[in-house]
Amino acid sequence: MSGKAEPVDSLVRRTTIVLGVALGVIVPLILFGYAANALFVAFGGLLFAVFLRMLAGLVTRLVPLSEGKALAIVVLTLVSMSILIGMWTAPQMSDEFGQLANQLPKSIDHLKQKAEHSPWGTWLVSTSQKASSNGQEAVKKGGQLASLALEGVGALVIVLFLGVYFAASPQQYLNGALRLLPIDRRPYIRNALIDAGESLTRWLFGRLLAMTFVGVTTGLGLLAMGIPLAFILGLLAGLFGFIPYIGPVVSALPALLLALEQQGMHSALWVAALYLGVQTVQDYVLTPLIQQRAVSLPPVLTIMSQVFAGIWVGPIGVTLAAPFTVVLMVLVQKLYIGEYLGDKEV
Repeated sequence: MSGKAEPVDSLVRRTTIVLGVALGVIVPLILFGYAANALFVAFGGLLFAVFLRMLAGLVTRLVPLSEGKALAIVVLTLVSMSILIGMWTAPQMSDEFGQLANQLPKSIDHLKQKAEHSPWGTWLVSTSQKASSNGQEAVKKGGQLASLALEGVGALVIVLFLGVYFAASPQQYLNGALRLLPIDRRPYIRNALIDAGESLTRWLFGRLLAMTFVGVTTGLGLLAMGIPLAFILGLLAGLFGFIPYIGPVVSALPALLLALEQQGMHSALWVAALYLGVQTVQDYVLTPLIQQRAVSLPPVLTIMSQVFAGIWVGPIGVTLAAPFTVVLMVLVQKLYIGEYLGDKEV
């Protein structure tokens, strides 16, 4: 009896260990998945805090003020500028966004009409019509889009408030997080987190420079071509420039559709060349100059992080995937490769 009991006990023990490890991995991942949106919203607040602290640092270099007073000046200036710019440009921007919303469906219909003259175009149009023929499905998708828009506005408000609180007293939150860790590991982890914050600041500064270049250059180029709504399209190009690789492609679609519908294929090709040229200058001229002092993310790692974050979280994940990867990359280099593996060259 005892000879047979040992294999059974061993099998039970191994099965218990495997199940325990599996549950220990799967359950936290499930809980982490539910908390992913909150995690990225909190990270968005942290990123906005980095932006505020960066501006406050510029103020302290120009004027001998404390960090608290400089931060207060930055926040008040941003609020005042937002109100003034909103009062000045809100009517024009609202009108142009309204025109864009009206023009895009017309441009899509015009593209469908042209596509019907070719066999592949006819198949594509018929397929899209079948997919959108169900009215209830269209209403459902419209409700989902409205829900996403409301969630986006709510998340933005939370990010702004979190950013102000994080920027006002970063040491308080840093020390609070470190108190959860073993005492002997705190100094090294503190240094790693500070290095991650500095890398994030450099990445954000470089991204803002690139966004400004893309927005101004694209807007002026579209204006010179006579493309309607050049100001709004340039603004969209600059804002979507925050999302590497994916953002420029998304921002180019409205301009291409408008050019195709308003001025024809020849103009659309010139618009595509403009966006491609601006992106090329940014990738091969501006970005290498910026990355001499900023952190560099490999393109494959950036795109894969965007795809994974988009599947895992959604739009906010795609938007914040690149800066989130910057922080993770620094922490992995410092804490895992440098501390755990002992490779101090990082």
